[in-house]
Amino acid sequence: MTIVNIKEARSTIRKILQGGKGRIQPSPHCRQRMLERQVFMEDIFHVLFWGEVIAGQHPGDAEKNIFRVAGLDIEEVPLTLVIRIVVAQKFIEIISVFGEMHGQA
Repeated sequence: MTIVNIKEARSTIRKILQGGKGRIQPSPHCRQRMLERQVFMEDIFHVLFWGEVIAGQHPGDAEKNIFRVAGLDIEEVPLTLVIRIVVAQKFIEIISVFGEMHGQA
């Protein structure tokens, strides 16, 4: 597996989003969190495109190409994604989403 740094991760994300080649898919855990937090795929795409790519939180995340992407969703609510990039397959797995819940003060 190709290990990427933050700069390469950002470039890979952009290529997948802009080139139309590759896949972006939420994990089953992520789908559950999306329902709970009222997050839609449009929000995820927005954060992937405009957000800041930062290192994962756990030991070993770098070796697994796990990163966080922090930004604002479509409604300008803070949203953070936990993602895994599989470079060879041009695949981004959205592991989880967290941030402020929509409609909450």
